[in-house]
Amino acid sequence: MAYSFGAPSIVQDGLVLYYDSANPNSCTSTSAGDKIFDLSDITYITGSNPNNTGSFEGTVTKTAGNLAFDFNELGDNISIPNFMDPLSDDSKFPNGNNNPNITLSCWVNNTNLNSGDNSLMWIGNQTARGVHAMCTNSTRYSFLHYGNGSDAVFTDYTIPAATWQHVVMTYNTTGRVNQLYVDGDLIQTISNKPEDSDINIVFPDLNLIGNYRNSKLGFAACFMIYNRVITASEVNQNYNALKGRFV
Repeated sequence: MAYSFGAPSIVQDGLVLYYDSANPNSCTSTSAGDKIFDLSDITYITGSNPNNTGSFEGTVTKTAGNLAFDFNELGDNISIPNFMDPLSDDSKFPNGNNNPNITLSCWVNNTNLNSGDNSLMWIGNQTARGVHAMCTNSTRYSFLHYGNGSDAVFTDYTIPAATWQHVVMTYNTTGRVNQLYVDGDLIQTISNKPEDSDINIVFPDLNLIGNYRNSKLGFAACFMIYNRVITASEVNQNYNALKGRFV
């Protein structure tokens, strides 16, 4: 399934969060405390935040050209309270919060490489085995599984500085398989991670997009979360749908 916001269609099946700074239905302002709204068209009846409404922290701004988010100051982020609220219908993931299949996706322009771990998307509580995080690790992309040193660092790719890229990371519970796609192409697969990489996303949770702790990410846009592992053709479809804004 797919749908469109006046642009080529993006994949809808399994989409549980979509923030787009260029769409006025999602984002009209970025002052601290202002709200940002989910475009995934999923409505959850119960839970503390049934409509995935986020709010801006710090001094987030929007760029003029492609209307991306500017996360170039410490503390710039989007906070999503209770995204994994267990009261919500099916906890948003068919297999619940215990080690869910997941896809994280965004467009990013890394302007602060070599400054340690920069988190693009962070889902879950900062306790052992409680986080899925899409990060940069120096000049590498990494899929953080918090606790016991079980990060999946994608060593086959070096991140170019100050360059727009479409970055997708997937995690499949079967075989604990992590995959990295950049600009629609599969870059690396990391399989058979140890059992301590299984994620139990606990509640209350910490759910952030943009800078976490002392990181300064750069520019980013079009944040998507799927409750399944999307296919290579679907990754390519999403890349082609939005690349006109960035490349």
